[in-house]
Amino acid sequence: MRSMGDRTATAGEAFASSEGPGPPRAGPVVGLMRRIIAIVCAGIAVAASIPVLGGASDRVPLPTDAAVRVPAGMVEHTVTVQDVTGPHAARRRVRAELWLTRDRGRELVTDELTGEVVAETTAASGEIRVYEPELDRITVEHRRQLPFASAAYEAAAQRAALESGHTRKLREQIVGGRRALVTESPGGRTTTVVDAETYQLLERRTTLAGAVQTEHRTTELLPAGSPRAKLEMRPHPGAKVVQAS
Repeated sequence: MRSMGDRTATAGEAFASSEGPGPPRAGPVVGLMRRIIAIVCAGIAVAASIPVLGGASDRVPLPTDAAVRVPAGMVEHTVTVQDVTGPHAARRRVRAELWLTRDRGRELVTDELTGEVVAETTAASGEIRVYEPELDRITVEHRRQLPFASAAYEAAAQRAALESGHTRKLREQIVGGRRALVTESPGGRTTTVVDAETYQLLERRTTLAGAVQTEHRTTELLPAGSPRAKLEMRPHPGAKVVQAS
């Protein structure tokens, strides 16, 4: 299983992470995060902050580089809504909210059709905690690297993919009054819409094996003291706390 913020591929996932741009040199993503996928979309990879890139790694900074970190004193709030539809499975609509600072983060994943929590992940002070509702369990792993990456990092990956030829521009369109680029991955399985100036990810659509995964994303910056900056995990009384193996 893994969080919505982890794009590291695991066996059996319906959508290959290589379809999306991003660097493989960012270092190993937390092993615990790799397992969250089992509770999200029944094995279909969902929205993500850390992309995986095949050909432009030299152009992309590390997630910890100052240029792509959340500004000091601010909280980056990203909402990703993803629909997964297909002829052989019921529709799944998942919402992920990520609150991210320079040194901590929290992601809450819910099923938009039922309102149920799918998973909750927090990371702070070298400790990552993942709550799994179906097991009523909180798994703890000690790792200094955050399992999330900023919107600026994703934008850098999108730009590098286009400039290196890993993706190609299909056309331009207007989104929210701004010029946007529509790009396509090799093989045409993934179409991505990014802001033409900032390369911020706005939309991504992937088709594979008859299923269609559509992702819409919005990002805003909040002051650290904002009541909307929700960085603490919800109380889960009675949940079993275990250490990751």
